[in-house]
Amino acid sequence: MHRVGAGGRGRRAARGATSSPYVRGPGGSLVAVRGATSAPVGAVVCASGPVSGWRCGVVQAKNVTVTFPGGTMHGLTRASLCSAPGDAGGPVMAGDQAQGVVVGASGNCASGGTTYFSPVVPTLSAYGLVLHTA
Repeated sequence: MHRVGAGGRGRRAARGATSSPYVRGPGGSLVAVRGATSAPVGAVVCASGPVSGWRCGVVQAKNVTVTFPGGTMHGLTRASLCSAPGDAGGPVMAGDQAQGVVVGASGNCASGGTTYFSPVVPTLSAYGLVLHTA
């Protein structure tokens, strides 16, 4: 089990930075974010990361607790997609619906893997943020 980067804390935007209602999809294409309806267990989700690129898998479980070397995180979603060190903070999507932010993984992209992500709606609520949609 490894965290894949920032440990789910995200990255701070540079002063004067603006948000975009798009995420990087397959081949660098832009995928519009149109909402944050939660995908059920069994649904296909895709994540975008600077190391692993765009990859897809299936939601396996929700409200999962995972202990990483740096501590325990609760309320995560587990999906059957791979993530590599450096992919933390990457978006997870189900079609055009934002699902969450990658926080950790196990396995590897050569033989499969499991990714854990923090669901987007509770994260936005916890910090008083609003999802920017297209």
